[in-house]
Amino acid sequence: MTNDDYDDGNPYAPPPPDDAEPTWKPWNPPVWHVRKNDRQFGPFTAEDLQNHIRSGYLLRGDYVWAPGMSAWVQAWTVPELFGPAQATGGIADVQGLEWVIPVKTSIWAIAAGYLGLFSVLFLPAPFALILGIVAISDLRRHPGLHGWGRAVFAVAMGAVFTILTAFIITMIAMGA
Repeated sequence: MTNDDYDDGNPYAPPPPDDAEPTWKPWNPPVWHVRKNDRQFGPFTAEDLQNHIRSGYLLRGDYVWAPGMSAWVQAWTVPELFGPAQATGGIADVQGLEWVIPVKTSIWAIAAGYLGLFSVLFLPAPFALILGIVAISDLRRHPGLHGWGRAVFAVAMGAVFTILTAFIITMIAMGA
């Protein structure tokens, strides 16, 4: 019996013998290039890309290309990067969705943004300032996340209303 006797497309076909060549071989090109926000980066090794995936820099909706590929493809479609079980698109991969709902956004930036809004009530202002700084730190550690506008807004509003609160408290204390 030879390997030709086995039909890989038939789910009821018996498994190939142990000495048979595997039907699927992982593809591991030496270099990869990444396209994010219409800018191209690279070359990267496969190990570099795995580190970028873990850090949040390379997202499933970003485009990748390697020598031998005919076109740029979304990273989630490459099983060698995200694995075959993860190779399905999700709502977070819809282009422009982060402008409508906070997908791929730092949770610290979201919280800081809301505290920045409420800092006009004076009491949340110092917390907005602190959380805004934490959000900026988080965004620097995870360059693939969004939320810079929220974080900067929280720092600005928190700083302004913290200073204003301190000024008002000082004026009240001096007048009393």
